[in-house]
Amino acid sequence: MKKIIIINGYPRSGKDLFAEYLKQILHSQYKIKTTIISSVQQVKKAAELLGWNGEKTEINRNALSDLKDLSTKYWDGPFNLISSHIRQMGDNECLVFMIREPAEIKKVANDFPQTITVFIENKNSIKADNHADSNVENYDYDFKLNNNKTKEDLFELTNTFIKVVLYGRE
Repeated sequence: MKKIIIINGYPRSGKDLFAEYLKQILHSQYKIKTTIISSVQQVKKAAELLGWNGEKTEINRNALSDLKDLSTKYWDGPFNLISSHIRQMGDNECLVFMIREPAEIKKVANDFPQTITVFIENKNSIKADNHADSNVENYDYDFKLNNNKTKEDLFELTNTFIKVVLYGRE
């Protein structure tokens, strides 16, 4: 089983928790190796070298967005990172990518058609003012998951997603 999943949503929508639940369930129930990769992870490393303290304030989110734009424009860094992981993935592996920008999501989905895109909705998420965070709904996702209940409900939703979407059974 080779699976590629892209997760997106506004900040604090539950993307990270959904990804962790995917990893946990796929490992424990299906023995699938799952790796979670953020398309901004290299940018975060560069930002740390430049003095970023890791805090996710509005100003820092904007700075990370700007740095990612530069990396994309000049070196196609995030896409190269993603492509490299996909080319190296094993037969019994699932790659979960956290990607904000609809153009980047489209690029990955076009180059790797087996990609499944998921948007996590949550009424408690925050709307940020940088283009990456404020533009997340401008893509036609394969699935939109409503995360407005408890962590236990999100776990069950994740389990159902795996059974129905990844394995085609209920």
